[in-house]
Amino acid sequence: MKEKDKEKMKKIRLFLVLLVGAGIISACERDPFVEADPLYRVGKYEEAWQVYKKAAGEFKESPLLYYNLGVGLYKKGDYPQAVEYFTKALITENVELEARANYNIGNCRFRQGEQAEKDDLVKAIELYQEAQD
Repeated sequence: MKEKDKEKMKKIRLFLVLLVGAGIISACERDPFVEADPLYRVGKYEEAWQVYKKAAGEFKESPLLYYNLGVGLYKKGDYPQAVEYFTKALITENVELEARANYNIGNCRFRQGEQAEKDDLVKAIELYQEAQD
């Protein structure tokens, strides 16, 4: 993993911790963030994603949950699906979360462009342009 990517992940983790600490997440009987965030922090992305996914039925309109699902999918390399969740996370009043979701949509498109370069250069260029936008 590149140093730049490691630094970005540290910032994302810090952001998620700050969100929890700031009380942005409403209290509930079973808080998926309390259960999944520690898994995510130690690199158990698949397990954390499963917890977030299970909770998605309970928190249908949670931009932060959508964002976390997108991050988990990104870690798994499922960039198209990650874009779907990051896009859902854009419907928020939290401008910082919206900015992170937009950034990650661009990053997913860039990664998709890298993958497409081998087989379809035209598609790769389209994806790079989407990433830039």
